[in-house]
Amino acid sequence: MRQSGSDRLEGVGQTGNRYLDGGVEHIMSSPYALWAIWPQVPMLLKLFFLILSLVGVYTMFSALVAVVRLRSLTNQREVLDASSLQHSLAALHIRADNMRQLVGATFYLFGFIFFLVLPWATFTFGSSHSPLWTLILRNLFVDVAFAANIFSVFLVLHCVDLTGLI
Repeated sequence: MRQSGSDRLEGVGQTGNRYLDGGVEHIMSSPYALWAIWPQVPMLLKLFFLILSLVGVYTMFSALVAVVRLRSLTNQREVLDASSLQHSLAALHIRADNMRQLVGATFYLFGFIFFLVLPWATFTFGSSHSPLWTLILRNLFVDVAFAANIFSVFLVLHCVDLTGLI
């Protein structure tokens, strides 16, 4: 049975769930999204985001290469001898360890840079009629929202970890 527009609850869409009905429009207009806070992010954090992007691309490329190599090894199991299979798997383990160390080092670098930038939130420039604490909280909001976005990238990189593949 279809409901007319006046019979629906305000703020609730077709599924009846106000959290599911927002969809992409809700995500794109989120104040926590990286593109929403990007103009206020300090330059040092923007530089770190560039580094993290490079690490993310390398991690995804390495994971793809490892999956392709594992697949080719399973197809060539009958052709190759045991020592060459062990040598190939050892090379994949080394690659996975290097990737894991790179993501870990990037995580520690983020912690260092984030706590280096965090005190800058107390510096407010210019004249404003707003209370000082609201300006500081606005700066802290940008830093914490940026950190939440970065942690979501680290979560994806952690899920790509090749420990379960090899």
